[in-house]
Order: sequence, then structure tokens, then C-alpha cells
Amino acid sequence: MPCLPFPVSSSPAAPRPRSPNSSPPRPRPPPINLFLDSKYNPDADVERFLVSKFAHIRRRSGISEPWPEQPILDRLVDMSSGQFIVPSTIIRWVESGLPEEQLEQVLRLEWTGTGGKNPFAAVDVLYRHILKRAHNPDNDPHRIVNWILSIQFCCLLGSAGSHPASFWRQFP
Repeated sequence: MPCLPFPVSSSPAAPRPRSPNSSPPRPRPPPINLFLDSKYNPDADVERFLVSKFAHIRRRSGISEPWPEQPILDRLVDMSSGQFIVPSTIIRWVESGLPEEQLEQVLRLEWTGTGGKNPFAAVDVLYRHILKRAHNPDNDPHRIVNWILSIQFCCLLGSAGSHPASFWRQFP
């Protein structure tokens, strides 16, 4: 702390009196309640996201159209239950390997019971699948956890250019 040649003190400032010509303070607007239910049609946004991402994967991988077909897109939208973490994780998984095979693995997963009381049951199914198939020759649980964290981090940032699986494959 610097040594000053004079004392420094502070006290709370007294409120300034309002002038007679000033207008009264405006009341704050009430908070806006945002309900994330089917009224806002999140399925349309999820489908738009999936169509865009799969088009990018198709172009990058040289897969011919139509892939995936509309019934598959409808199924993926239904799996998401309006939550973007599910389609984001599916896209990251599909991008991490051979897209057609990765998507086929996702479609073969057991999805029963994911629409019940636990809204994250579909994410649990996806992560369980990822953990079971994670390439981990040394049985190092830290590598698997880092892989999942990288997926979550990329989903939060929304960065389309990063590919967590290809990143982690760089490390033997």
C-alpha cells in the first residue's frame, strides 16, 4: 500500500435532492417471463439446426443427398424434446468419425423412457454411448472426461470449426 503525505478518508455521499423541475424516477418494467414450452415451437428451431449441420457434414464428407432423410430428421427432432444439447451432442458425435456410421449408431440406441420425468434422459443415453465407445487404450478415465467436457465446451460456444474427437485423437 502506498504511503501518502496526507490522510485519505471516505464517507457515503448524501443523496442529492431532486430539483422541483425534475420528473419523478421511472418505474422499472416488470421482468419478462420466458416459457420454453411447445408454444414457441422449439422443434422447428431444432430441425433447422439439424438440417444446416447435416448439410455442412454432407458437403465436407462428400455424402450425396438426401442424407439423412426426413423421417430420420423427424426422429432426431423428437429425441431432442426441444433441448439443443441433444442435437448438438448428436452432431458432434456424427462429426467425430464416419458420419453415416456414427448416425446409424445413434439411431440404434435405446431411446425408450427418455421422454419421462428426467428431461436429460436422452443426453444420458448419448453420453453413455460415447463413454462405451471412446477410444481409450490406457483405460484413462481422465481422457474420456476431457472428451465429454470438450463437447460441452464446443456446444456452449457454438463453434462449428472445432471437432473434439479429432482434437483428442492427437494425443496418444
